[in-house]
Parts: sequence; structure tokens; C-alpha cells
Amino acid sequence: CTPVKYRPNPKRGKSFHRYGKYEKAKTVGEALALGSYPADLLFDYEHGHLQAFPPFRKKPLDINKVKSLEDMTETDMVIFRFLAFVDPNRT
Repeated sequence: CTPVKYRPNPKRGKSFHRYGKYEKAKTVGEALALGSYPADLLFDYEHGHLQAFPPFRKKPLDINKVKSLEDMTETDMVIFRFLAFVDPNRT
């Protein structure tokens, strides 16, 4: 579980309301469960709205080496589905 911290809500429109729900999250998984889209995680991180803190994985998850879906967390699966959607050649 990667710990995170969001800064106060800087958004407008529909994303303002969605951000208001997930800005209280303490982990990436919790943010997703509270309504953050995977793309929100990237946008918020890139724009300084989200900070992530250790512990981090020593190596990125290599989906080709996963022997069973049981070895993946719910967060892993959400991020993998997003990656497969935005960059199908990478998965």
C-alpha cells in the first residue's frame, strides 16, 4: 500500500466533486476505492496535487511474470487494466 497525500481541492467542474471524494485517501488503493480514476492519479501526481511516500516496490510489477491473479492486489489489477487500455502494446 503506497501512502499518499493530496493537497486541498484545486479543481473545477465534475473533477472538483470527484476529487472532493478521494482527496481524503491515505493510500493509492483507497483513492481508487473512493472514486479516483487511474488517469486522475497520473494527472494529480504530474500537477503536484498528489504526493506518494515509501514504501515503494523495489521493481515495477511485471505482468508477464505474475503466475496467478491472486498474486496481484486490487490496485495492481486496476492499474494494469488502465495500462492495457491506454497502451495495449505495452501489456
